[in-house]
Amino acid sequence: MKVALAQITASQDKAENLEAIRRAAGEAAAAGARLLLCPELAMYNPAADVESFADIAEPLDGEFVQALSALARRHELALVVGVYEPSPDPKRVYNVEVAIGPDGGILAVYRKLHLFDALGWKESDKVLPGEVAEENLGVVFDVDGWRFGIVTCFDLRFPELVRTLADAGAEVILHPTAWTSGPVKEDHHAIFCHARAVENTCYVLSANQSPPVFTGRSLAVDPMGVAIAGLHEDDGLVVVTLDKDRLTAVRERLPLLSLRRLGSARPAGDRA
Repeated sequence: MKVALAQITASQDKAENLEAIRRAAGEAAAAGARLLLCPELAMYNPAADVESFADIAEPLDGEFVQALSALARRHELALVVGVYEPSPDPKRVYNVEVAIGPDGGILAVYRKLHLFDALGWKESDKVLPGEVAEENLGVVFDVDGWRFGIVTCFDLRFPELVRTLADAGAEVILHPTAWTSGPVKEDHHAIFCHARAVENTCYVLSANQSPPVFTGRSLAVDPMGVAIAGLHEDDGLVVVTLDKDRLTAVRERLPLLSLRRLGSARPAGDRA
């Protein structure tokens, strides 16, 4: 199965951003991809100096997601796109990744759990975190016989969340991100992509926004931690091929998920 990673720099114009996603979807479909991963917040650039994103946010049955659904149907292509959704707090919104199937239906919705309140940023001023609840943990969906899990940006620094996805059967971790620039931030991004891939013996695919606000360097890492594709600082698209034989071989040679003794789902009597 082929998956495309789109490195897109969102603007403050939702129509312009939608057009960028349309172009990426057309290019991905032409290359034979069955899923297109777009960056976090592809709907609207979060660097905008606005008091609230409440006027920008749309419900998941709103115009923006409806347009994405039509795009998915047109190209028979699954899409994962970052959007803003209204929340119960009128001053804050949800930072959401919506997965849309090739038939245009919504496959999964993930509301970002860990907000970027670090390194001089305070995402929680404008964003409400997703619930620590079953429906927002271990969010997975299937396309063409592969199981995908979603984490968003800062989430990648929390290995227990990615392990929850692996426990739910995820073979591929999708990491839409708007990874901000700063000292050693590019290194952190790459380190965590490789670490989460190796410790869960899964693919990690990370699609980022571009500099100067963000680091770019979208990256695909295989289950053994080998980088198999990536982009540099400019907007663009890269297509990677997922290999089930490679996944199986790595998990047989490096059976970390079955060998672990702490935090596993095995009964207590089996943990001697």
